[in-house]
Amino acid sequence: MKRMKQIISMLLILTMILTVFSGCGQKSNDNTTQVNGENSSHVATVDDKSTTDDKNIENDWIAEMRDKWYVGKDITFDWYLNYSWWNHNKPWTEYPVLKDISDITGVVPNVSIPSGDGTEKLNLMIATNDLPDMITLDISDKNVNKLINQGLVYSYDELIEEYCPEFMDEIPEEVYRYTKSDIDGKLYGLPSWFVPDLMPNNASAYNVRKDIYEELGSPDMTTIDGFKGALRAFKEKYPTIDGKNSIALSLGENYGSRGIVEKSFGIREYYVDGSQNLLHRYKDPKYIEFVKFINELYREGLLDQEGYVKKRDQVKEDRSTRVFCTATGWWGLNDENAALDAKKPDSHYIVTEALNAPGESFEVGQSKLGWTISLITKAAEDPGEILKFTRYMWSPDGNKLLEYGHEGEDFVIEDNKVFRSEKYLEEWNKDKNAFYEKTGVHTFRFFQYSYWDNALYGAFTEEPDRANNRALANTYVTYDATPFIYEMNPDPTTAEGIIMTQVEEVIEKEYAKIIMAKSESEAIDAYYEMIEKMDKVGLPQLEEWWSAKYKSNVEKFSK
Repeated sequence: MKRMKQIISMLLILTMILTVFSGCGQKSNDNTTQVNGENSSHVATVDDKSTTDDKNIENDWIAEMRDKWYVGKDITFDWYLNYSWWNHNKPWTEYPVLKDISDITGVVPNVSIPSGDGTEKLNLMIATNDLPDMITLDISDKNVNKLINQGLVYSYDELIEEYCPEFMDEIPEEVYRYTKSDIDGKLYGLPSWFVPDLMPNNASAYNVRKDIYEELGSPDMTTIDGFKGALRAFKEKYPTIDGKNSIALSLGENYGSRGIVEKSFGIREYYVDGSQNLLHRYKDPKYIEFVKFINELYREGLLDQEGYVKKRDQVKEDRSTRVFCTATGWWGLNDENAALDAKKPDSHYIVTEALNAPGESFEVGQSKLGWTISLITKAAEDPGEILKFTRYMWSPDGNKLLEYGHEGEDFVIEDNKVFRSEKYLEEWNKDKNAFYEKTGVHTFRFFQYSYWDNALYGAFTEEPDRANNRALANTYVTYDATPFIYEMNPDPTTAEGIIMTQVEEVIEKEYAKIIMAKSESEAIDAYYEMIEKMDKVGLPQLEEWWSAKYKSNVEKFSK
């Protein structure tokens, strides 16, 4: 927490004492700093709201919210997001909605992201004990337990008890039970997108260029023959686009989206044998069919030939120009869709029915745990203030502002459904990402709490293609993947953690030989050689650890 001491007059202190309510949501503090060298100009502050004659509706609303959620004046803290791809990089208060959050709470986070590998950056922070005040990372990241084991983060239990006891009543039992640490049973952070019950909310999908798909006669791509036939028809009709070789199927850099295609062959996160033991998913007997399929696509030139050398920006450019089909998160194609439609109307990506290998079905697991977890580190000078900020972000008030904007101006709620205003929809439908970047809506949703918002989320009006994408992708969610995900990464300093690192190194080195093999027999040989090398570095021992953890998780989440 960064502060500059100022001398505040006795009159100001008396005014603040009379004006600010006591309790978790409000705080009077004479150690203040002026953030970004400026004060809020469009809201009634704690110091002047009792005397202002401004009757502006927005000011009245913010003043009302301040009464509930004010933390202190000009508070800032360092917030590290472990995501190098995070693209909301302007100063916090340059986003109108985020500025509203600061005007309400008095808090302005100083956000940073890694420029390269986030894991390396975080490991360096831990090793040098040079930590920010708050860290947000994947809820399943192995560094969560590392931070807990080394005593580098506060538990929410102790902070809530000391600074904000009523916050505990606002965290549902399901969140506490599913998110608390197995190390000591304490809650070390709050999740985003927590889902108490399995509900459709899926991003993984097969996406095709709408214009080209329709030109090809909207072929059925749910069978292996139909899928390959559509890719071949595309390559025949469009061998090049804009002077470059066309790409029938893009799986991202390092073919990172191949997991979506694996699911078309019934491959899940792990393979569960007849004794309920967990084995690496590559040991699933069905995996050999996927090996044959992916290698054939590569040999025929239907799969991007340069997937192992391209970076994210190049993949994005390709998908904005010369790709027919992608297997990726459909929510993440907004920039590409905008670029395609700007060049040729109605040429954006739409979700198509998933490929289903013979006798199998396309199944996408969903974790109840959500996406991220945000931890308050012991480097924080005043963790209580950060806790109070997170309480607002977690609340229905904070969620509603960040997700939808201002009620009455940006949206209305009727019959438990959210309806965007015409003004909002006009900009949102034109370019969603530009709208989010302009307003701050839909950005820092690391405390997005689906539990309270289930009745509203996804019910708002949107253009037909996007609504269809959402509905079709949501049909893919068919099983609870929580037991496969919860704390399934061993501490990297343990024997199993070291083995896991070595197994991942083998995969990184050997998997390319499978995809790029010159014949099916070579691909199969490369696959078995990779499995053998994984076993040699200790995979069976890791699988024993996984099996014990999985059985524990099944018991934990079946209660």
